[in-house]
Amino acid sequence: VMDEGEVSSILQRYGSGFDVDLSKKEDSLVPFAIQATFHKYNVSKAVSFHSNNCRAKASANIYGHVFADNDISVFNMNGNMHPSVRADVLQEAKASPKSIITNCKLLHTGVDEASWDLVVMADAVTSHVECRQMIGRVSRKAPGKKFGYVLIPMPFYDNNDTGCYDNFYTVFQAMVGEDPELEQAVLLVIDRKSTRLNS
Repeated sequence: VMDEGEVSSILQRYGSGFDVDLSKKEDSLVPFAIQATFHKYNVSKAVSFHSNNCRAKASANIYGHVFADNDISVFNMNGNMHPSVRADVLQEAKASPKSIITNCKLLHTGVDEASWDLVVMADAVTSHVECRQMIGRVSRKAPGKKFGYVLIPMPFYDNNDTGCYDNFYTVFQAMVGEDPELEQAVLLVIDRKSTRLNS
């Protein structure tokens, strides 16, 4: 596992010129978060969504160096690739023991890959429709798959910064749209905590 200094060095070397903001905590900490999620939750197939193709390509570059010692294969896809090339990328990622595919919006519709068990919202998403489509990538059942995970980077800059919750709220609302039982489960947890605090 790399430390923050090593990741910062990789960002400087491989992210420059690819629309990666080297001053943003999100861009420097997302690789850590993905790496930790692979290890903590034992996920094996991930797809990472980015705001544009340049950021997706840069992230694939960065992830490839950060994950070099973690046996996580990194791939990138975009709409300019020939369909046969995209099919080869999907097949190679599926065949890898652990893999992540970076993309912009190419994979949030029209791809039925049930083995994906992690979606990374690398950049903020404001559309509930797009959120539901992205979340839908990990909601399919597959042999040996118990859960589908959604990773939402939420850096905290100071105690007065609440903007980090905005993306989480948007994604959570989309998740509730996919699974109304989730809302009831969360409300139950909140109600129990409120009851304990007031008793």
